[in-house]
Amino acid sequence: MRLFIALSLLVLPLLPASAGPQLDALNIMKDEYPRAFYFRRPEGLAARSQGTYEAWEQTFLSLDGIIGKCLDEELPGRSRRNIDFFTRYKHRNLEKLVLLHFNGNSRDPRFETGGYFAGHWLYFNGCGLRRDAKADSSVLHVTDPALFSTRVGRLQGNRTDDIGICRLDADGRPDWSVAEQVSLLSVDKAAGTITVRRGMLGTKPRQWPAGQTYVAAHVMEGPWGAKSNMLWSYNYATASPKDGEGKQCADRLADDFARWFGEGGPLAAFDGVEFDVLSRRPHGGNRFRGIDTDADGRRDEGVVNGRHTYEAGVLRFLALLRARLGEDRLILADGHGELNQRAVPYLNGIESEGWPSLHDEVIGDWSGGLNRHDFWRANARKPAFSYINHKFLRGGSMVEVPLNITRLVMAGALMTDSAFTFALWPENNARVWDELVMGEEQRPRWLGKPLGAPRALALETPDLWGGRNLPAEWVTDAKTGHVSLKLPRVEPGTRDLTVCCTFRGAPLPEFGSGVPRLAHLRAMLSGQLIVPALPAFATALRGGEEQAPVDPDSLVRYWPSQDLGGERHEAYFTHPPYGPRGTGYLVWERTVEVPSEKPALFFYTGLRKAPNPSDGVVFRIEVRSGEETTEVFNTHHTDFAWKAHEVALTPWAGQEVTLRFITDCGPADNPGSDHAFWGDIFLATDGRRPQRPGETPGTLMTWVNDRPFTSRFYFRDIGPGPVDLLLEVEGDGPVHLDALSAHAATDAMVREFEHGVVLANPARQPYTFALESLFPGVPFRRLRGAQDRVVNNGARVGTTVTLPPRDALFLVKAAPPGA
Repeated sequence: MRLFIALSLLVLPLLPASAGPQLDALNIMKDEYPRAFYFRRPEGLAARSQGTYEAWEQTFLSLDGIIGKCLDEELPGRSRRNIDFFTRYKHRNLEKLVLLHFNGNSRDPRFETGGYFAGHWLYFNGCGLRRDAKADSSVLHVTDPALFSTRVGRLQGNRTDDIGICRLDADGRPDWSVAEQVSLLSVDKAAGTITVRRGMLGTKPRQWPAGQTYVAAHVMEGPWGAKSNMLWSYNYATASPKDGEGKQCADRLADDFARWFGEGGPLAAFDGVEFDVLSRRPHGGNRFRGIDTDADGRRDEGVVNGRHTYEAGVLRFLALLRARLGEDRLILADGHGELNQRAVPYLNGIESEGWPSLHDEVIGDWSGGLNRHDFWRANARKPAFSYINHKFLRGGSMVEVPLNITRLVMAGALMTDSAFTFALWPENNARVWDELVMGEEQRPRWLGKPLGAPRALALETPDLWGGRNLPAEWVTDAKTGHVSLKLPRVEPGTRDLTVCCTFRGAPLPEFGSGVPRLAHLRAMLSGQLIVPALPAFATALRGGEEQAPVDPDSLVRYWPSQDLGGERHEAYFTHPPYGPRGTGYLVWERTVEVPSEKPALFFYTGLRKAPNPSDGVVFRIEVRSGEETTEVFNTHHTDFAWKAHEVALTPWAGQEVTLRFITDCGPADNPGSDHAFWGDIFLATDGRRPQRPGETPGTLMTWVNDRPFTSRFYFRDIGPGPVDLLLEVEGDGPVHLDALSAHAATDAMVREFEHGVVLANPARQPYTFALESLFPGVPFRRLRGAQDRVVNNGARVGTTVTLPPRDALFLVKAAPPGA
């Protein structure tokens, strides 16, 4: 393979004499827009097609580059032709971007793991052996068989655990320097045994003595294809084990990249790497087993002695990688969610896999998407480069969206200086979206240079607070350790509200300067009971007392916007107890002051589809007043949809009571797949159901560091009544609010370029742009396109243009009539 690649390069143009790529020579790094490239289709076509390189290359020349998998860390066979094709593409098109797409969480253990030792991988908490295990024995007598599963994997749970076996040291801690890898075949919980296939992945079966042996399942993900393997998760934690050379997993992975991208390496011609699913926190734990990052045999979920050692280890890896690859390579990672990367000191930018996020096809988190990309534009390692990958998932499958949504996502890229790529392709397998190449004229980067920053038109309307003094009473929450600031109540008087904040804050001590803190603006209506701060909750098994759950994260979660059957509500996910320890119910509580006139509780119950069938969920509500508890609601919910309910609270008018919300499994006492939700619970004061925008999260995010950064927070359809606002920032360090305003307006945006203009309307109602006022004396026409011939019909536009809900428009500067 390497000989073939080397020979093929002899006839290609050579890269510049200086080592490595030249980022400033790339068209996509120029200040011209739209910036766009092809996402992963080049990879799939190269790997599967039997066609020629020349035919493949012609398919991907319209835009300014390609990204794809060229190694076998996730999908076997990707390196066979892809390294050759991608390298030839780069050498023949020096001005185009070539990026590696690489799984940052895990890899196929069959792919280049010779330099790793058993302790470099992430395991769940494990257990010991009750009996000696001979080298030829496939049955292991373990002390806790519930720690092992024969139903793992994203494809219907049809895979089984991979398991590591190691000795215990003199202190009783796992010692992974002597280990064996095995594959689980079956579990017999009654007998306390597991049956395994011994000596897997190059290890040899050994004799393991009872009382001196440790057995733990790998933390795995995937498979990401029907023919793919389960992937073993890297243990990035700073507290993770070291091998015989004193190296941790992060060191070995950095060594890999230095070899792959170094002189003479298979990826030497590539411009950089994008780390897919490189999370800040480990994931995969549940009620029965948790993640053990410091290899002491106990679950810690990446937090050791109160410190986030896993995230610190990810930051350490990225620092090592930056040092090894230098400044002439782009290093990016997923950044579309709160648990994605914030390693601003080391990364050039982010990929938003789905924008604003993967499941937000209604663009409800318009503000969060803009804030994330704007923050990285302002703070990333230079040269800053982020991009939006246009795709959405529903029920695990990619979904098509209307053209107006695609245009609005493209506008989001243009408003944040981001590039655009797409897993969602145009109809009829067209190679590119019209807006990216000026429609029929097929001109990449046709808009040219921006003539200024984007204009947020809401900010040009009156400030509802009238420039009053900024609030300064930050409060530290004793439970969360985070600070918050209550902003003045605002009454929009119209449907929409846009809030603008400029603020800065001291860094988190454990991560140091440059790594930002997470911040949220929370909008609350009167009587709202679903809020991000989780309530007190407990579980009770049949016949048992209520007590704190063993693994609360798997049973209760806050969802800013949960879609069930096409309807969205802010919600709590609540799962009744399940597993070998028994069944029962989960309960959470709120202590409230019941209104004195016409008090009522308005709420939704819902059930989400899961891989396995559910017999439904029983939802109950109790009112506890003093020593008396009264049930006021009881329903067996079986539909995979939201249902609206109303409960009168007249007997308790004017009293302080505790409301108890109970989630129980169905009549068959089967808690399997009981993915239950309580949504948009309001304690009403006048007997009328409060209305809240289901498509806009009640909590919107941004990042904050020690440099002033301006964020906007757009709440659709939240007015016209009063709204309470709470600004929350991670950690207890100082935060300084520099500017604050509120506007009863849609967060409509415009941006002018040399050869055109982009208009964006994120509202659920039409918006009219006064073009003559915004751009005096400049005539415009529509694109002439192939995908939406009604919108992009080539016609001139007048002095105003009205955009439908959730839409954007790309206009061309036209020559004046008669010119």
